[in-house]
Amino acid sequence: MLSDNSFTGQLPRTLSPSLLRLEISNNKFSKLTTLSQLTTLLLDGNLFSGHLPSDIVSWKSLTTLNLSRNQLSGSIPAKLGSLPSLTVLDLSRNAFSGQTPTQIGLLKLTSLNLSSNYLTGRIPI
Repeated sequence: MLSDNSFTGQLPRTLSPSLLRLEISNNKFSKLTTLSQLTTLLLDGNLFSGHLPSDIVSWKSLTTLNLSRNQLSGSIPAKLGSLPSLTVLDLSRNAFSGQTPTQIGLLKLTSLNLSSNYLTGRIPI
């Protein structure tokens, strides 16, 4: 765990291939990178902004993804629905807008938090 520090910049491009959990909440990271081997990724409370990267679909091993309390915007990517192992998704307290993709309803989520965004339409569950 590297939470509650003042790390900045982009997440490292390469991490130990045996690393499964990365908890770096409450830092000042501003750019995402591909982290395909991880099962748990906790990035809440950083400075991520803009859209989620399109290569998020390569994060096939993820079971838990927390990107809450950032400055992410735009629509929630439908590609999130293609993460077969995802059971916990927290995108709360960002600036996502538009409709929630129906693909998220296809996931086997045990926890979904989309609160405090600008979402419209139907709940996809």
